[in-house]
Amino acid sequence: MKALRFIFGGGSTAAAVQTFGARVIILGMNLLTGIVTANLLGPEGRGEQGAMALWPSVLMPILAIGLPMSLVYNWRKSERFGPDFFYAAIAVSLAVGTVGGGAAALAMPWLLGGYDPEVVAGAQGLVLLMPFMLCNTLVYSVYEALGRFRWINIVMLGQTLATLVLLAVLGWMGELTAVRSAYCYALPPLVLALVSGLRLLPRLPVRLRHLRGTVRRLHGYGWRSYGIEFMGVISSYIDQLLLVALLAPAELGLYVVAASLARMLHMISGSAAVVLFPKVAAQPLDDVITYVSLSSRVATTATGLLAIGIALVAPVMLPFIYGADFAPATRIFPILLAEAVLTGSIRIIGQGFMGAGRPGVIAWAQGVGLACVVPLLWVLVPAYGVMGAAASMLLATIVRLAFIAVAYELLLSRRMPGLIMRRSDVNFLYRRFVN
Repeated sequence: MKALRFIFGGGSTAAAVQTFGARVIILGMNLLTGIVTANLLGPEGRGEQGAMALWPSVLMPILAIGLPMSLVYNWRKSERFGPDFFYAAIAVSLAVGTVGGGAAALAMPWLLGGYDPEVVAGAQGLVLLMPFMLCNTLVYSVYEALGRFRWINIVMLGQTLATLVLLAVLGWMGELTAVRSAYCYALPPLVLALVSGLRLLPRLPVRLRHLRGTVRRLHGYGWRSYGIEFMGVISSYIDQLLLVALLAPAELGLYVVAASLARMLHMISGSAAVVLFPKVAAQPLDDVITYVSLSSRVATTATGLLAIGIALVAPVMLPFIYGADFAPATRIFPILLAEAVLTGSIRIIGQGFMGAGRPGVIAWAQGVGLACVVPLLWVLVPAYGVMGAAASMLLATIVRLAFIAVAYELLLSRRMPGLIMRRSDVNFLYRRFVN
């Protein structure tokens, strides 16, 4: 009973446990959605669906220009001006999203020149939804700033379940195509974000006073953190961006399935990072390091153990659940799992610089990794195919982790947080559960 009260009660540790539990469930449901789409569409159709879904995923953090993190930071720092920050961020996002989404739609025939016209049109429709997608992220930033992680978890579960149901129904009707599957992923988050925004309205009185000063304060932190978003998304998707041009749709489908399954591990580290940032924002450095260190050790150990277990069963699991056509993906899957574990660790460790007001360091780390991965992809992919792509991503991630370690020593005069749980961590978590 005490454990249940702890898990469903308040506090940052409880919020992290709740978020972790929700994301484990989401992990399972995402696995089911991947199984449905892969089996019904095959490698080529899965590659087409991945090519369409890629562009909104890439454009979202780029066009957000650091506003979601800036909204959380400024709300926590000056809570009574929170609604002003929110509406200013909404106005900027609608303008930037409209311009950026329209430009992307015009570029789609060139970017997807080797794909069917139906796929190109589907991708254009997705990027035109960009203004609303950007506003979605701001709604959930308000929930983060208010510490309402329980609702965020409910919404994430709901949108994943809705996607799974839509895919299953269309598959049962024999109407599932690559284009329709892409919209099954895109539409539920828009609907649930609208519901979430309506729930917030009583807390968000419309006030447009000092709009120019509010926008300036948002961008003051936003532009400094924007480099993280920009370089982070490029680093995360550079493999798929280049592989769209370097590989045939069927080969791209193999890589997308393996990479998507491996990167589900990011949800575990993400559950810690989502709770961690509001906790460390604008806090004393010693407190920041304490919170980040514990989160890093616990999340990395949990993710690593899960990755080992998945890797052991992957040779049987992948062909069984996705079909024999996806059996070649088992060769690159362990490499991508290792890359996912280290990327999650970097995301958590990087919160130390975010809390210390130095977000630019993370952008530099992403830039260093990107400078490594692009030439590696261009050299290794033509020679080794998807295996070269997986190896390139892992090597670049190791370089990023090394850069972060050096930055901790030079800029914060601290050692980089560890990656393996200690006995004291276990004792601490046990005491939090039972007390």
